Amino acid sequence: MKLGHKLLSFTVVLMLTIVFSAPAQNTVWVEKDGYLIVESESTRSPLGKWVKKTDNPNYTGTCHLEFTGNTINGGNPNSPLHYTFKINKAGVYELKFRCRKRLDGAAGDKCNDAWVRVEGDYTSGGDASLEVLKKDTKLYGGPENGWGWSAKLDPHSGKVFAKYNFKSGEIYELVVSGRSIRYNIDRIVFYHSTVNLNPAATAPESDTLGATPVINDPSQNKAFKPQTHISYINGLFKLNDLQTGSYSVFLTTLNGRTIVQIPLHVAETGRTAACLNLDCIVNGVYIARIEGNSVSDKKVIFVNK
Repeated sequence: MKLGHKLLSFTVVLMLTIVFSAPAQNTVWVEKDGYLIVESESTRSPLGKWVKKTDNPNYTGTCHLEFTGNTINGGNPNSPLHYTFKINKAGVYELKFRCRKRLDGAAGDKCNDAWVRVEGDYTSGGDASLEVLKKDTKLYGGPENGWGWSAKLDPHSGKVFAKYNFKSGEIYELVVSGRSIRYNIDRIVFYHSTVNLNPAATAPESDTLGATPVINDPSQNKAFKPQTHISYINGLFKLNDLQTGSYSVFLTTLNGRTIVQIPLHVAETGRTAACLNLDCIVNGVYIARIEGNSVSDKKVIFVNK
């Protein structure tokens, strides 16, 4: 039997000591018309020190979240909440939280912040450096009574707006961690530089892709070639229709950390497929990529066992 008609299969066995950062996540919110709007309680992450509350009126969605850890002066990142989203319209987006602070006698500049970072392929869209945007950084602001906005980052080098230059067709992940006790988040908003923030306070939550695998649309993002070599169907990741030559196969997290890297050699042109068993990979959102022999393809996949 010719090698070109065989199914090359390999199983990745990972050391149990490896700790993966990607959360169990199968919801992706989709930006539309320059708005990405997510109710804070819609995350699939364990809430940890965050609790659902309905005591402050005029919230949107089913409730709002209040952080119950650390102190009024803040603390280390605690109880991270993950929100995965897709951008259709490329450009600069600003991040805001519809929020409030419950002071209970504390000074007015307490209980008013959370840690944020965004993972994925983007550049800075404003005065904050890319390093600041990609690491846990304080986002602060908000009134004591009623709802307002947390609007600025405080990286200890001057307070700046949280602006991200996102690419069309890309998947990103926002990570929100608790910082100050009694800080409340109602909803999370990314809005394009060409639109106004005000409608986002009451607009419906953005639509989602659910657990359907996402394929980057080449018509929206010319950096991508047609996705002819990578598929992910019924929980099985495959590489198809490879020509004779040598390749490298990668599985990475959204922030670029390589989980799997395997060399692959195809000895004869034909309908050759390489099958990667993902049983040892924790649930989450990943980027599958193949490089070599004039091939450069990638695809976002969901591992949801």
